[in-house]
Amino acid sequence: PAHHLFGKVNKFLLHAPIWQPQKLITYWIDKILLKEADSQTGDPVVFTKEIDWLLQCLALGLRTIQDFELYRRSGIFERIMALCLSPVLSKDTRVLILTIVFQTISIAGAAEVLWMRCGVYSWLRMVKDMDKENQDLVETLIEHVEHNSNKDEIDAWKAGSKARDELLGKSIEAKQAGLRYRSAAIPAIEMGSV
Repeated sequence: PAHHLFGKVNKFLLHAPIWQPQKLITYWIDKILLKEADSQTGDPVVFTKEIDWLLQCLALGLRTIQDFELYRRSGIFERIMALCLSPVLSKDTRVLILTIVFQTISIAGAAEVLWMRCGVYSWLRMVKDMDKENQDLVETLIEHVEHNSNKDEIDAWKAGSKARDELLGKSIEAKQAGLRYRSAAIPAIEMGSV
């Protein structure tokens, strides 16, 4: 009963007689990351301990591409990447998040998905600029992402986004030109004539 997770684990065990593995991750993310800690004292250390416990579980459970897909569908990467940018996060917790990202990138095929769907490359650049203590670790992760990613797939993705951006830019220019044409055709109304 004195353990910091006793209340949450007890509620989980009494919640249902069976558990669906694909829902376990979202359950614990909801109960730990999105809710306050079960502490009568209001101690922020309890919240940090709960987050560290969750991240350790996530790190231990990530081994295969099937694990990666389960994490991706549960939105784990977006949540832990956002958590990592928190200025109040401890160095150890941030390193734990970077470890999970490293493990993920090491899984064949996962680096491209994280790059294209979660923006891991840009995120790592932000973490590098923000976190002066872990710059060497983050730089190693950036190199690891570049090395483990399929260059042809990333280049095709970049080219696709550039083509979309160009098309979107032309569409916006055409709409703006149409608005200028229509606004020029409308006669100016003076305030005194109305």
